Amino acid sequence: AMIIDHDSPDKYKPEYDVSIRRLTEFLAQTSAKKEAMGAAISVIQPGETVREHINKPDVEEVFLLLDGTATFRLDEQDHEVSAGAIGFAKVGQKHSFTNSSGNTVRLLSIWWKAVAE
Repeated sequence: AMIIDHDSPDKYKPEYDVSIRRLTEFLAQTSAKKEAMGAAISVIQPGETVREHINKPDVEEVFLLLDGTATFRLDEQDHEVSAGAIGFAKVGQKHSFTNSSGNTVRLLSIWWKAVAE
C-alpha cells in the first residue's frame, strides 16, 4: 500500500539556519538498512540562507528548487536559480542557498554516499 504523510508545520525543525523537514524515514521502505542516504525539504524565508557547509565524506547531493528564486552558492561562486532548477554538490564541495525573492521558497535536497567503481 502507498504510504501518505501529509505536510504540517510541526514536522519542520530548525537546522542549518532554516526550517527543515527530514524525509529519510520514507526512503528505502523495503530495505532493512539505509546507508548514507537522505532527503529533506527546506523552507527558506526571504533573506534567509541555508548555512554554507560541506557534506560528510563521500556524500553527493542534488537540489531541486520547488518554488521562487534563490542564489545557489557552490565553491564561492553564486548561481541565480528559479523554480525547477536543479543543482548538484559533488563530494567535498561547499554549498549554500539564499532566498533572493520576496516570498518563502522550498528546496528539495536528496543525498547519498558516492560509491567508487
